[in-house]
Amino acid sequence: NDSKYLQNFDGFINFSNAMSSSTNTFPTMASVIGGEYYTANNINLRSGDLYYKINQAYANTFNAFSSNGFEVAARMAGPAEPKILYPMLTTTKNIIFDVKKYVEYYNNNIKHINQNEKNRIISSLLAKITSVGIFKFVNFSARVKVYINGRWLLQINDDAPDITYSIADIYMLKDMISNKSNNPTFKFFHFGITHQPYALDENCNYGYSKIRHENDVKYNFLHDGRYNSQKCAFKWLNEAFSNMKKLGVYDNTEIFVTADHGGQFYFLPIHLNLHVPLLYKPLFSNGSIKNDDRLIMNYDIASIFCDNLKNRCKNVPENILKQNYILRDIIIMDISWNPTKHSRSQFIPESIYKFNGGSIYDPNNWQLIKKQK
Repeated sequence: NDSKYLQNFDGFINFSNAMSSSTNTFPTMASVIGGEYYTANNINLRSGDLYYKINQAYANTFNAFSSNGFEVAARMAGPAEPKILYPMLTTTKNIIFDVKKYVEYYNNNIKHINQNEKNRIISSLLAKITSVGIFKFVNFSARVKVYINGRWLLQINDDAPDITYSIADIYMLKDMISNKSNNPTFKFFHFGITHQPYALDENCNYGYSKIRHENDVKYNFLHDGRYNSQKCAFKWLNEAFSNMKKLGVYDNTEIFVTADHGGQFYFLPIHLNLHVPLLYKPLFSNGSIKNDDRLIMNYDIASIFCDNLKNRCKNVPENILKQNYILRDIIIMDISWNPTKHSRSQFIPESIYKFNGGSIYDPNNWQLIKKQK
């Protein structure tokens, strides 16, 4: 809530009691883009291939906007899989998984780093390109076998963070924005900057040896460098919004900033990383950022952005902001990020909770339903 990190967030609402329905990217991202129908709990209620159902969430949303006359673009990451997703789409134009060009742009614009740091970037990039090449045609469940502590196979230097991909795309966002489209647009960005490994110093420079910040400990983050990465993500979003204003496209753009899951396990009574940022700017909204402490889930954003369509997104309900969403019961699942711990058709939860509404910090509002032995 520090105002200096939100200075260009004019017209935004900050939902301070926002949550995710699960604890890791693998079981949550489908619901962020596809709505509540694609939470892990609801996916488990339906038969079929797990990976197909996950990718179907993306396809339903992208196809709905395309069929309503929108130009659709997306910067994609796992658990979406191109070989599963692309055949489902009415158009694959600008649905991008490969972001090497963003890395090249980033590397050409970071003149302040020394040669040792630049060598780390180059070695990291070579390792990433090699790994991506090897696993381009392998599904997500196979990749996990060579993904250790946030790093891919063939990492050349132990201290060379595989982070340029995560930094480059959000860094480049501010310079990619344009006002050239003749049609309404829907854009989806999945950034990894707030995921380890980290490599940004307090000034948002690439400096792997200076990433630790006192707030990493103060706010119980799990890894040194997390605070700087989050701060830099907001810094570059501020610059992106500033450019949108200059181009005259800020007011008539609806914007959502959220996460698929949280980063710390300490503050909620059940000690799971469920609390997420969720900031929303309605169309033509202006003025200082406002706080809203009502309960909202990150999967609820689909009900809001699909409200722009005459023919709504498939399986997405009416705009949650038009409903009484404070007192609903919500099923929460603690689920491993590791796909090999799940069946081909279902997520296998480590624990299941029911949240009864109200404050997310009140232990009386949480009920343990099931815990894996």
